Amino acid sequence: MSVKFKEIRDALMNKIDAAKDDLDGTIAKKLLEVKYWNYATDIHYTHIPYDHELFKIKKGRKLTKMSFDDRLTKRTIHSFGFDRDNRLIIMQNPNVDNDISFGVSTQLYFIKSDKSVETYVARWYPQKDFPTTLEALSILSENDDGNLTYVGMNANKRNWSSMEYIRNEAGRIEKVESVVYPPPPPSDGISIYDFEYGNEGELVKILAGSVTWWSKK
Repeated sequence: MSVKFKEIRDALMNKIDAAKDDLDGTIAKKLLEVKYWNYATDIHYTHIPYDHELFKIKKGRKLTKMSFDDRLTKRTIHSFGFDRDNRLIIMQNPNVDNDISFGVSTQLYFIKSDKSVETYVARWYPQKDFPTTLEALSILSENDDGNLTYVGMNANKRNWSSMEYIRNEAGRIEKVESVVYPPPPPSDGISIYDFEYGNEGELVKILAGSVTWWSKK
């Protein structure tokens, strides 16, 4: 584990309890910062590098005929809020079609002056049917050597995951070292992904050991 990983993990341990305070107020403030919305059928925008490829998440299809008033009517509608600087600051989708009493999955993104991104993962109850709850907290940060470190921690402080993004001399990510704790049996919770690029610098393949994990179609 890198020094940066330990630094972020300790920071998350200290931040989680404070992040649980007045979540409704925090979400309301973030919503006021949104200058415009985009919509998709699933996760389309993300701060996590190669999130779709590494986790085999199908990239959501953009919805161009969606209105703000209808955005919480179907659980497949993902709303992405951007601030005046065109930065993604919130993502939301309802947990059940046409019934927000079951909560709205909400991710809040706080972009710091050092360009690190702190993310709150919450279940928001806009009608106060239940208390809004914090589910997880994460930090993505660039290291002094140019590599990236991501650490996410569940609100219970017992489950966490990390990813180290290692760049080559050209500045492209060439390897990702992933750790999940506690490890899901029978694995040790450690995965290493190697990136391969084409002649034009485009990503063409991700390998997990000798297995092709992802390839460009």
